[in-house]
Amino acid sequence: MTTSDQILGTLQKKHGKGIALLGSDYQQAERIPTGVFPFDLQTGGGFPRGKISIVYGPESSGKTNLILMTLAQEQRINPELTNIFVDVENSFDPKWAAKFGVDVGKLIVLQPDYGEQAVDLVDAFLQAEDSNLIMVDSLAALIPMKEQESTSERMQVGGNSHLVGNMMRKCVSGMQREKKKDHFPTILLVNQLRMKIGVMFGNPETMPGGNSMKFASGLTVRVYGKDVVDEKISKAMPIAKKTSVILKKWKVPIVAINSEYQMTMVAHSGMKPGQVADWNTVSTYLKDMELLAKNGNKGWSLFDDHIFPTLDAVREFIYEDPDREQEVKQLIIDTVLAKTHGDLEYEDEVSEEEDEEA
Repeated sequence: MTTSDQILGTLQKKHGKGIALLGSDYQQAERIPTGVFPFDLQTGGGFPRGKISIVYGPESSGKTNLILMTLAQEQRINPELTNIFVDVENSFDPKWAAKFGVDVGKLIVLQPDYGEQAVDLVDAFLQAEDSNLIMVDSLAALIPMKEQESTSERMQVGGNSHLVGNMMRKCVSGMQREKKKDHFPTILLVNQLRMKIGVMFGNPETMPGGNSMKFASGLTVRVYGKDVVDEKISKAMPIAKKTSVILKKWKVPIVAINSEYQMTMVAHSGMKPGQVADWNTVSTYLKDMELLAKNGNKGWSLFDDHIFPTLDAVREFIYEDPDREQEVKQLIIDTVLAKTHGDLEYEDEVSEEEDEEA
């Protein structure tokens, strides 16, 4: 009689160990931080690594800016890996990307002539051993070759949806293939916003590209941005973008559905483009977690082993080192994520049971 273990061993011997695993052997999805702490906290650490994520919203809502911030963080964390930006809209600006901390000299920018070429390029770079982050901006701009070569009068109905569906199937298959090689490339897709015709009730918002991408994504993010104007700082440009984020879908643990942040667009008050003033949020969580506390007349203690005379000194200590800043923020995210999904309560229950048995 053949057992499941024997079949499992035969499959792994024939197709490789990655063909079938126990659920306990799967790795928890790591996250790529964006550097935008409210968003990273909301999503449990940022965009999930090794999966497809979609960012969509109206024009000038901060979609590409969020992607650029993520790219800059990933280049800092894994400088040896290669990142690819598929510029379908022909709107990539290296100077603007550099303002957000992107090392454009280590970024491959692709500008496909038509949609099928974009799909093939993404599939090809998925197979590169050093490929890491693949961004497509945007899905709505993908145009089928037949539509491009024909006159505007002969528009191909459903051409973009067919194209995006093909990309999703290839991406999912390619990422599954690379996962078996312990290679976890991540795909970030930017999409636009459309309105359904004739919708009288409910939400009329939708995305071009059909429904296939919605099923394939591990995280779907809807953003909405509003300009912040301060004529004392700049009379010509908005100084920041107040952005609201709503998570429409997630296949990974998250902390909250909604978040809001204000991203700097014009350098002012020590803030650079792309930065978010998040010290109040960070300090509040540290106090609630009893990691930051008033230490009598001595000032403030951080992690019980660092003493600072003022809160400003604590802030400078945390933010002067990007690695230290990320460690502190990740600690907050991990703690809140564990508490949100009951991991801490479960551990407490186990410890109580162990005490009773003892």
